[in-house]
Amino acid sequence: SKMSRPGTPPSEYQSAIDIMLENLFKVGDEIEVFVRNYGRVRGLVKNVETRLTVITLKDGGQAVIPNNQISQAFLVNHSRKHHSTVAFNVVVDSSADSEKIGDFIDSFASQLSDLDLFQGLSDSPSVSLDSLLPSGYNISVQASIASATSAAKAKTQALLACSAALKAAGLSLAKGSAPANVPVSFKSGF
Repeated sequence: SKMSRPGTPPSEYQSAIDIMLENLFKVGDEIEVFVRNYGRVRGLVKNVETRLTVITLKDGGQAVIPNNQISQAFLVNHSRKHHSTVAFNVVVDSSADSEKIGDFIDSFASQLSDLDLFQGLSDSPSVSLDSLLPSGYNISVQASIASATSAAKAKTQALLACSAALKAAGLSLAKGSAPANVPVSFKSGF
């Protein structure tokens, strides 16, 4: 395989680097992830490779998911002792000016902080501009929730806060971007 110049990792490596750097999960953690094309996957992380993460499911089967899908998915790590980490990205339409993006980030962070769900934990929710994609501004969101909280409830509330913040800043999501097209209603039972 060709070596890339230092400082410019190819995009498929970037996702693996993001997962490790942001400490979203490690081998042995129980994670629940909502991925486009895969739906809901919950299980133990068996392996994190450069391009793929392997998850062992409760029924003994395995899910092999590309890291670039995970880095854009809605993820909950259930192995954190007293809290779970919720992480997802939103892509805001590229026609927005940077000042409005700043307003959206501030508004979204404060809306998340106001939710009961995300209160009383040591680290407050973080919303930050992650990168500029061809489709728009890629905004990374991370928050902690009590482990007992259902992932579906956390996701629904986070998405409601997201749309309120978008509306307030007069912005819209990039066409076809997550989490807009990740279903918000999940099957009951978790």
